[in-house]
Amino acid sequence: MEKHSSLSDGFLADIRFGFRSLRRSPIFSAFAILTLALGIGATTTVFTLVNTILIHPFPARDPSHLLSIGATDLKDQKQSASLLPVSYPNLKDYQLRNTTFSGFAGYSPPLVLTLAQNTESERFFGQLVTSEYWETLGLTPVKGRFFLPAETSSSSQAPVAVLSYNAWKIRFSSDPGIIGKSLKLNQSQFTIIGVAPESFLGVSAIFGPDVWLPATMAKQVLPPPMQDVLINREKPFFDIVGRPKPGIDQHQAEANLQTEIKIYTLENANRALQDLKHSRIQGAGVLRVSN
Repeated sequence: MEKHSSLSDGFLADIRFGFRSLRRSPIFSAFAILTLALGIGATTTVFTLVNTILIHPFPARDPSHLLSIGATDLKDQKQSASLLPVSYPNLKDYQLRNTTFSGFAGYSPPLVLTLAQNTESERFFGQLVTSEYWETLGLTPVKGRFFLPAETSSSSQAPVAVLSYNAWKIRFSSDPGIIGKSLKLNQSQFTIIGVAPESFLGVSAIFGPDVWLPATMAKQVLPPPMQDVLINREKPFFDIVGRPKPGIDQHQAEANLQTEIKIYTLENANRALQDLKHSRIQGAGVLRVSN
């Protein structure tokens, strides 16, 4: 157990370091960063990052209206505090409580996968995303379709994949019959259902993934210490991108989320105290909530 814990801690540390590096070169010309500090007495802070040199054009609908949402460390109150990912259970809870955003989606850090073709294997970069990802960004596939909510409602029930345009063009020679074909990634079979727009490289990637997979397929492609990310609140793994509803500006979105997160954390604390009262959890759980 201790071995798996140390492995997962190291893995998460590497992810956070990588994402901090990637965020120094955002691909939006105007990308608003909305941060959520999680815990009792949570506060929120808004950052606006302006990158005068676009690395690649971004094909999303009104990209300047997108907000990137992440956690901040309550011990680090500096305006330059790095954004941190959130756990999948927290992400789903935020989606359910959301009243401000018309789109609210999660995405993982880039993943190094193994693509098996015939008798050969090669490196293939991937990313796990929620079903709302494509609609939130306002993207349209050049071939096929994106993920359906029904396909991603249950864990491990949607072995489907969306290829990047470059992967389709270079690795699969722009195969016109690519839709419906299979990919073997990390020993699991996936069916190709779509091809992403040509200039889309992901929200925060510089070179872009080769393939996007449903977040609910995490167990099939992640290493053993991380295969419980869909159920474990102690493993922050997903960043969030949101699109506010028409008429909702950045400050209104911040105020709403700040209120919702405070209520959410207080409710969780009360639930933990009730569980402790009825001897359903150990005291350490309450200490983590109140810290």
